[in-house]
Amino acid sequence: MPDHIHLLIKLGCILELGQVIKFFKGRTATLLRNTVTGKVWQKGYYDTCIRREEELLNQARYIITNPLRKGLCEHVSEYSYWDCIYLNNAK
Repeated sequence: MPDHIHLLIKLGCILELGQVIKFFKGRTATLLRNTVTGKVWQKGYYDTCIRREEELLNQARYIITNPLRKGLCEHVSEYSYWDCIYLNNAK
């Protein structure tokens, strides 16, 4: 998406979500420093805790179809940044 990002992150035992997000934002902001003017990220983030496989599949499908809903493409495969293992795992 041109103005936001969705991520599915499976946490382990070492880092908490806030630490992962801080690292991700810091690293990407550093990499984009010479190509983007102004702030790269807003403060904070929104999270959803996924507890069941069904919720995981629903969230993955929501994320992958976001460019369709925003009118950026007519088919998911036309969107340059799509890749999702969950599209072919429909139950």
